[in-house]
Amino acid sequence: MIKICFYHLLLLIMLTCAGCAAFVQDPRISISSTDIIGIDTSGVDIEFLVSVENPNSFDLAMQSYTFDLQVMTLPFSRGGSQMKFVFPAGQQSQMRLPVRVTYGDLFEVLKRCPDLDRIPYHVEARLNIETPLGELLLPVNKTDVISVPESYRPDTYLKRFMKSLGEIR
Repeated sequence: MIKICFYHLLLLIMLTCAGCAAFVQDPRISISSTDIIGIDTSGVDIEFLVSVENPNSFDLAMQSYTFDLQVMTLPFSRGGSQMKFVFPAGQQSQMRLPVRVTYGDLFEVLKRCPDLDRIPYHVEARLNIETPLGELLLPVNKTDVISVPESYRPDTYLKRFMKSLGEIR
């Protein structure tokens, strides 16, 4: 008799857990834009604008993310951050994921003489999302092209340098 009650209790617990898991819907995630936001003496800052739609009736919280970035099919940059971000229930949110690229990595791409108006890239990111029932690891992938703004192109810096040399004379 005790054995039958134990099996009924176990079955009830399993059905409850399965039912609760059905209530957590995966958020819809996409990368809506990619921009070069800065250049300094140590590298280039790129920012991915990520749109997240949370269809659940409760908030979801991102705890961290990791990414792998390929440019012109070359492994380019990888990393992550312990970045916290809350996705409100039933809403669409946008967050920015920053990526730092060193000049050493950038040099390999420049050796291939890319068209600076259409540089192909592929990014794979993984968002670690905390839900009331545990953690989710959600993938985000995007393949696209990025255009280097005129103000960040090497020839612009060369022109500025030559102009400053002319002013010194």
